[in-house]
Amino acid sequence: MWRRASRDRRRFRRKPTVWVGRCAVATEPDIARAPCTLEDVSRHGARLVIHGGFDLEVGQRLVIDVERIGPTPVAFRVTGIARHVGPRDECGDLRIGVQLRLDAPHERRLAESLFG
Repeated sequence: MWRRASRDRRRFRRKPTVWVGRCAVATEPDIARAPCTLEDVSRHGARLVIHGGFDLEVGQRLVIDVERIGPTPVAFRVTGIARHVGPRDECGDLRIGVQLRLDAPHERRLAESLFG
């Protein structure tokens, strides 16, 4: 029987990215930091891959310090809330759906410049 593919429920389309940095649970930003990559980003969300490091639960707040966009060095911080946490893959990576919080004026300007 033919089935229609489910539609993407996201309000804003995500763009493929390679943002590299380090992330932490917001309540422990200096204790448990792990290398991470933002693989795709929209104005309000992202797919975050944590390479090794700590475990995370839905609803926990994250701090992500972005150190590179592709090969270009940058230095900015975004925060978010874990909305989906998948199982670890065979390499130990953890894929997370993050709702981004762009509260500060510079964060909103960044989002506007990236997603116009």
